[in-house]
Amino acid sequence: HMGRPVQLGSFDPRRIGADPASFQFRPSGDEGLTGALDNATAWDPARAGRAILFERRDGTLLAADGHPGRGLARRLIDSGEDPTVRMEGYLMREADGWTVQDVRTVAALRNMREGAGTVLDAAKLFRDARDLINDRTLPITGDFAELSRALARLQDDAFAAVEAGDISVRDGSAIGELAYDRPGLQLSMV
Repeated sequence: HMGRPVQLGSFDPRRIGADPASFQFRPSGDEGLTGALDNATAWDPARAGRAILFERRDGTLLAADGHPGRGLARRLIDSGEDPTVRMEGYLMREADGWTVQDVRTVAALRNMREGAGTVLDAAKLFRDARDLINDRTLPITGDFAELSRALARLQDDAFAAVEAGDISVRDGSAIGELAYDRPGLQLSMV
């Protein structure tokens, strides 16, 4: 919990906003939806799991993780199919010392532990939370771990080239491995 309180609760999905640009490493739609639950027509609390929510000081409630479930819940309420849907979630409050970056890290770690995410997502997490780069307790191993850790060592310009697809993840990783201590050389290698 990073030494701060986390509340477990039941929340009205209509009150939960979305800010995927702040909480997700992977680009998605304006609401953070992936399309994963587009065809679902009923709410199953057991399958929905618990969302990770962030409450700003002004009381604004945002989904840090659980965007597809939030979208389904709101759709079921708005259509009248199930007006009683509630989302279970972990609430992390700015008033308790949580920051957007902290909550984004918690959500990303959960996604990684559940096997979601790409090498690039993991590298973004390591860049965002530098102390995790050498954390060997994370459930990522082998090529995935080595590629993501090497990518995280890239300077901003070189990393942007990988994000834009100008060079491959594998090539970016090689540059991060070979020139991690020579940032001036990285962009030339790109």
